[in-house]
Amino acid sequence: MRIVLVEDENILRVSLRNELEKSGHVVEDHERPASALAGLQREPCDLVLADIRLPGMDGFEFLEQARQVRPRVPFVFMTAFGTVRDAVRAMRLGAFDYLTKPFEVDELLVLLERIRSVRALEDENSALRRRVERCCREDELGSAPAMSRILADLPLVAGSDEIVLIAGETGTGKEHLARLIHGRSRRCDRSFVKVSCASLSPELIESELFGHEKGAYTGADQRVVGRFERSDGGTLMLDEIDDVPAGLQVKLLEVLQDGVIERVGGERPIRVDVRIIVATKADLGGLVEQGKFRRDLFYRINVLPMHLPPLRERLEDLPLLLERFLVRYAPGRAVQVAPEALDVLLAHPWPGNVRELENLVKRLLVLVPSGPIDVSALPLHIRHAAEAARATPSPRGRLDEVLARAERDLLLEALRRTGGNRTRAAEELGLAPSTFRDRLAKLGIE
Repeated sequence: MRIVLVEDENILRVSLRNELEKSGHVVEDHERPASALAGLQREPCDLVLADIRLPGMDGFEFLEQARQVRPRVPFVFMTAFGTVRDAVRAMRLGAFDYLTKPFEVDELLVLLERIRSVRALEDENSALRRRVERCCREDELGSAPAMSRILADLPLVAGSDEIVLIAGETGTGKEHLARLIHGRSRRCDRSFVKVSCASLSPELIESELFGHEKGAYTGADQRVVGRFERSDGGTLMLDEIDDVPAGLQVKLLEVLQDGVIERVGGERPIRVDVRIIVATKADLGGLVEQGKFRRDLFYRINVLPMHLPPLRERLEDLPLLLERFLVRYAPGRAVQVAPEALDVLLAHPWPGNVRELENLVKRLLVLVPSGPIDVSALPLHIRHAAEAARATPSPRGRLDEVLARAERDLLLEALRRTGGNRTRAAEELGLAPSTFRDRLAKLGIE
C-alpha cells in the first residue's frame, strides 16, 4: 500500500515509516499537514495515517481538506489524547479507524490488512455490479398490475437513503429487488452485502453483524470486521429480519437510529454510513401483536415498505419470466415451450414462486438438450398439481381453496417421492426447509 504518514514527533514518524517499509509498504512521511495536502494533490495514496494534534491545523481540519482532494482515501487517526468524544468526532467525519498511542506496530499492520481486504471487496463489488446490471433488470420483476406500483416506486426508493422493508414469500425475488435498489442508488459503486439472519446461530449473529475484537470470547484469536463495517458506504441487506433474537433487537434498533456500532468486546464507537434494506417472509405486524418482534424496531424499519406478491397472484408474468430464464441459462439456443406445457405451468400453484420456476428451467434445459419442451418433460408433481386444479370445481370466490388443495397434493407427493424426508422434499420444490415446515403446519399435514 502507498501510505501518507503525518506525524510531528520526529522519532515516532521515522520509527513508523521504517516498520511500515519493512512490511512492504511505500511511505511518504510529513511533519506538517500542509505539506501532506500538497503531496495528496500531486499523487493519490491508499491510506492517510495522521496524528490528531498537528502543527498548523488539527487532524480533523486536515481530514476535511484532504477529503476535497481525495474524497475516497481512508483515514486512520493516531493520538495520545484518546477520548470517546474524539473517537465519535473522527468517525462522524469519515475516518476509517482510530488508534490510541501507544500502540503496537502489529495492531497497525492488522488494521492495514483489514483496509486492504475492504478495498479488495470494493473492487470485487464493482466488477460484480456490472454483471448484476446485466442480469438484475426491471423487466425480470414482471409487468403484471400487482408489480406496477413497485416498478413505479423503484426510482424514488433507490434515490433515498431511508430503510426499505421488502416483504414477500420465499422465492418471490426479494434479493433481486434489493440489488435493483442498490444498483440504481448513489451507492451503486460501493459494496452490497447480504446476510441471512436465519442462517446464523443466536450466539454468532452479533459478531457477524458488528464484528468482534481479539479475545472477545473463547476462540476469538483475531479482530473480525462485521457486516456493517464491510458494507460501509454501500448497502446492507438483512434478510429474514424476523429471525433476529429478541435480545439483539434492542442493539440493532440503536445502531439503526445512531449509525454507530461497537464490536463485541470493544469499547470504541465506530460510525458507519450504510443504507439498510431488510427483508422478511413473515407478517411482522402479526409478530408484533404476538410479542415476538419489538414494536419500536418494526416502526423503525417500516419506512419504505414494498410487498412482492407471490407468483400465483400474477400468473400473467409467468410466460415473460420463463422466457427470461431460458435466455439466461441457454444463451444462443432457441428453446420453445409447447402451448400444452405452458398451460400446465399456468395451472401450477408455484409454492416456491419465481425461484421454483428458475430451478425448473435449469432442470428442463439439462433433461431436454434439444427440441421443444412438452408436457412429458415436466416433473410429475407439476402435472399432478395441474390435473388436480382442473378437476376441482372453482366457483368464483373459492380460488384460495382450490390452490390450497393443489398445494396440499403437491407437498404430499413430494414427501412420498422422498420417503418422508422433509429437507429433500423442500429442496425438490425450491423451498427453504423452514418454509416447507410452515406450509405443512398451515395445511394440517402431520
